Amino acid sequence: MAIENEIKFIMTKYDELETLLSSVYGWEDINQAYFDSNNRIRKSSFKNGREEHVFAFKQRLPNGRTVEIESDISESEFDDLWEFTSERLSKRRCSVFCKKEDRKTEEWLNVHRWDIDFPRWPSGNKYFAVAEVEMLSDMERPKHILSVLKPYVIHEVPRNDNRFSAKKLSDEKHARKLAKELKLWD
Repeated sequence: MAIENEIKFIMTKYDELETLLSSVYGWEDINQAYFDSNNRIRKSSFKNGREEHVFAFKQRLPNGRTVEIESDISESEFDDLWEFTSERLSKRRCSVFCKKEDRKTEEWLNVHRWDIDFPRWPSGNKYFAVAEVEMLSDMERPKHILSVLKPYVIHEVPRNDNRFSAKKLSDEKHARKLAKELKLWD
């Protein structure tokens, strides 16, 4: 079981950012689907052809942290479960990992990993990307935003704002509404 301490940032210039990050850090394509607000399955397909299948329980806690429990499942279990899910989301993820020895620089201080998701909505529209940073348990926010990401950040998502959860973003109408609120879409 892991207690996660993470916050999200909304990113602009979807195509430019995706091209930049995927060329430097690599990527994985994710198909994720929900049984309810807490239980989901996820298939990750990596650039090298490797695949992972996971069942996950995820619950936001009153203190703003999140408990997430994941268990590997087989491809056939994933396929069998898929038909029983509702909200579904496809996305490309670029992850920037920080090794302990790299944390000497100010940018990396106390930060474990940044995940930047590029949702693939059914219409093909690209409203925005979502960056999520995992931090040490005592941090409220990262001391710095990575320099490669800084020019693209347009909104820091408050901890109690669940409008940008992956489950909610699986609804393209909801994503379009958020993009309009952020003045990213007409």
